[in-house]
Amino acid sequence: MKLMIFPRKQEQKETTQHNPLTVFDRMMSEMMSNFLSGSSATVAAVNIVEAPDHYRIEMAAPGLEKNDFELKVDQGVLTISVNKEWKLEEGHEFRRREFAYYNFERSFSLPDTVNVDKIKATYKNGILTVALPKKEEAKEQAPKKIEIK
Repeated sequence: MKLMIFPRKQEQKETTQHNPLTVFDRMMSEMMSNFLSGSSATVAAVNIVEAPDHYRIEMAAPGLEKNDFELKVDQGVLTISVNKEWKLEEGHEFRRREFAYYNFERSFSLPDTVNVDKIKATYKNGILTVALPKKEEAKEQAPKKIEIK
């Protein structure tokens, strides 16, 4: 079974609308609101890899620390989220500010073959790697030759 990405709840609402102008107007409104407020919501890019004994999610999230991430598994859905605000040192002021927040949330529907109790995550060089080991019975087995008696 393959990993499937769930759209965020906000994205689900937008895709159910059939009027392209309404969707476009909403997107433009959100972009202008983010631009004027100095904040933006970002969705981190991911690679999803399947190996014989595990799945692996690699998420590009540079400039963060491992403590900025929150990972949860609930009812077969893995959610990765970040909500970080950059603050200036006391006595400093911005001359130009193009970002203030870095926040996103990604959700992944996990197949039944994932051993949820053994999921591990590491963050190194701007990449969050989540290892999702498969249950023993789901791992690919080498072909077995059956002897005829």
